[in-house]
Amino acid sequence: KTGNVTVDAILSAKLAQARAAGIAVTAETNLPPELSLTDLELSIVIGNLLDNAIEGTRQLQENERHIFFKFVLKKDNFFLMIQNSCQENAVIRKGNYFLSTKKEKGHGMGILSVKRAVEECKGDLCIDVQKGRFQVSVILPKQKVTIKGDEANGKNN
Repeated sequence: KTGNVTVDAILSAKLAQARAAGIAVTAETNLPPELSLTDLELSIVIGNLLDNAIEGTRQLQENERHIFFKFVLKKDNFFLMIQNSCQENAVIRKGNYFLSTKKEKGHGMGILSVKRAVEECKGDLCIDVQKGRFQVSVILPKQKVTIKGDEANGKNN
C-alpha cells in the first residue's frame, strides 16, 4: 500500500499481472493520500510504465525477470522510478527517443502517452538503457504548475 487509493488500485492490477507472468517485483513506496495529479494522469503514467516493464521482462527466462519501482514524495516533487530487466537488444535508441524492436502496429504508443502526460504536468521524464536494464524516472511537481499565459489559453492546471 502506497497511501494513495488510485495508485494502490493501479498497483494491485499490475502486480497481479506481474506475478502471473513469474516476475519478481520489489517496491519502495510512500505517498500522501492526495496528489495533484488526476486519476487519469496517474493511470497513464504508472499504468503504461508498468505495462512496459512487464512486457519487457516477460521476454526473459523466469529467473531473470525482475522489476523494481520506487514512488516517493521528495520535497515538492513526486518521484517515480521503474527499473526492469530486459533483453540486450529489446530497445533501440534513436536520438532522444527509444524504439521497441517489436513489430506490432500501434506498439510504443504508451511511452508517448506518458511523455505527453508528464509534459502537461510540467515534469521531467528520463529513460536509460544499459546492459539488460531499462529504467524510467519521472519527476512531477507536487502542486500543478501554471505557466504565465496558460490562463489566457484556457490551460488552467
